[in-house]
Amino acid sequence: MASKVVKNDDQTVTLEVVVDGDEWKKAKDNEFQKLRKSLNINGFRKGHVPATMAKKLIDKQALNYNTAYDMANKALLVGLNETEVKFVESPTLDIKKADDDEAVFAFTAEVWPEAELGEYKGFGLKKDEVAVTDEEVDAAINDQAKRKADFEAVEDGTGAEDGNLVKVDQAITLDGDEEPFHKEEDTEITLGTTPLNKAVYDALKGAKVGDVLDVDYKLEDDEDSKPFHAHITVKSIEKEVIPAIDDEFAASLKFEGVNTVEELKKFVRERIEASKDEEANDKFSEAVLDKAVENAKIEIPSVLIDREIDNMYKQLASQIQSSGLDVEKYLSLINSSPEGVKERMRPEAEKRLKNTFVLDAVAKAENLQVSNDEVLNEIKLLAQQYGIDEKKIAQLVRSEDIKEDLLREAAMNFLCDNQ
Repeated sequence: MASKVVKNDDQTVTLEVVVDGDEWKKAKDNEFQKLRKSLNINGFRKGHVPATMAKKLIDKQALNYNTAYDMANKALLVGLNETEVKFVESPTLDIKKADDDEAVFAFTAEVWPEAELGEYKGFGLKKDEVAVTDEEVDAAINDQAKRKADFEAVEDGTGAEDGNLVKVDQAITLDGDEEPFHKEEDTEITLGTTPLNKAVYDALKGAKVGDVLDVDYKLEDDEDSKPFHAHITVKSIEKEVIPAIDDEFAASLKFEGVNTVEELKKFVRERIEASKDEEANDKFSEAVLDKAVENAKIEIPSVLIDREIDNMYKQLASQIQSSGLDVEKYLSLINSSPEGVKERMRPEAEKRLKNTFVLDAVAKAENLQVSNDEVLNEIKLLAQQYGIDEKKIAQLVRSEDIKEDLLREAAMNFLCDNQ
């Protein structure tokens, strides 16, 4: 087979594949035998019509086109491998020719775009310097102490304060409905820490055991949301008793090599520094990639953007369901629809795709490579991360996809290393 690519005026590409010679002859012979076996002629058992007679009965043009249709998928796969064309969706098929000598296939569709890179090196961007203060270390250790805190009931008649553990029963109703859409019993709230709507927080602060609170509120980040009504019963209030920060406390945290307060401070400082360094790396990488994308030219087919939006919406729906909330109810709460949510996702979907295609272009321009050993090592890491056998990971995730991800990671590293 021989393949070539033709760019069309409407942003589509046609992949032409020619099948001829012995391969075409053999394919036609196989098709002839299939058609011969299907003939039903008086005086002969089905499938046993002599070849000479079958040749007279089987239309030559029909034989050629039947053979071509049977070969179409194989021709497409060979053409894709030979040309490395990546269609966005299933292409249309046009059999331009099918005669005694050859068949010519034309597969047409939009292809995955390639970014036309502008400047992508030497931006002069710098990663933020990382520093950790003594105050940050002390605050982190105090947080650790709070996590080790015990709780004891407050005195009767004492109102809830920030830091208190408040246990409540609550039922939340939407926009005047009689039946609550969400009910919880014995919900534990650390006042001032647990995320709460401001109106609910204001009502709980100062509340006493036995109080029954009715709070009307709206989502603070969405003025168009429908109003809620929370019916809350305060069942208990406990205050925290924080342990002293001493060597005994440091050892009780069971961090490796930590037995004293000084060792704890060193350990915590290193962890904060590592976290800040990772944050600085992420910020730097994002700035570098944003600049490379800004300098590049790329047109993304709408079908790809719509597909990315669908994937993002499915991820959102999965997160909503895993939190115990129905998707339709969530959409009602934010006073929106699937179409409205998807439209708000469009800019982020476009950004993700542009980032991907620019990284692909950088990897190609710099001839970056990923070895089979690197792919196998990534499979091993995924297996360890998810507690799944390596063979199972290999079945669930295509090695080609892993290789693409690693190439994009290499391209991102290259961009950051060359600023």
